[in-house]
Amino acid sequence: DAAAEGARRLRRAAHELLDEREHTLEVLGKVRGEHAEAERFARAEAEKLDARIEALDAERAALEARAEAEVQRERTRRYAAMRRHRDSRLRTEVRRGHLAATADQLAAPWEDLA
Repeated sequence: DAAAEGARRLRRAAHELLDEREHTLEVLGKVRGEHAEAERFARAEAEKLDARIEALDAERAALEARAEAEVQRERTRRYAAMRRHRDSRLRTEVRRGHLAATADQLAAPWEDLA
């Protein structure tokens, strides 16, 4: 009977569509699982990279702080050397003045004799 044959073909087509739907759901599940795994991996890698960036930033900041401390030490050393030189020059000028005054005092009685 033609109607029964048509109904069988429709049922067979419907069954094939259900099989294809089931297979598509399986593939979709796999794809979603792989996607979730890839996202977890990417997130873990991003966290590692963020941690590395933070470590590099901390290392750079420490190096900059050391460099700044070195610059400050050098400035302090130069300033101290300049102060020592200025103080030494001032002491020399004071000594020279004192020696000149002493020489004048010592020469005064001799000048009266001349």
